Amino acid sequence: MASDNGFADVRPVPTELELLCEIGEALYVANQENEDNDGLLFELIAVFDDLLRAVKLTVPTEYAAVLSAVAERLGEGKEFASFIEERGLTREKLEDALLWCVGAVTAKSSWVG
Repeated sequence: MASDNGFADVRPVPTELELLCEIGEALYVANQENEDNDGLLFELIAVFDDLLRAVKLTVPTEYAAVLSAVAERLGEGKEFASFIEERGLTREKLEDALLWCVGAVTAKSSWVG
């Protein structure tokens, strides 16, 4: 492990992962890349869809539209930048939708170590 930031002093670091989301990397892809080569963005949107259903939250319409459109596009292929532009969407709106999901899931979830 590269760094545990002192977490191991508080409690043992988990050795098994139930779920790993590269939120920062997916946001980078959404903001800077033309393609989702590793599927991080597509996977994150799918995970948020599952998690938001689990905590019984509905994504605001404006965010749901961009997330579903981008997910549909990524289901067909890795390139999404031209799609966003053609649809009149913005990377900023995509980022806002993803960050709304982060906050909503965090606020409505119970986390067990």
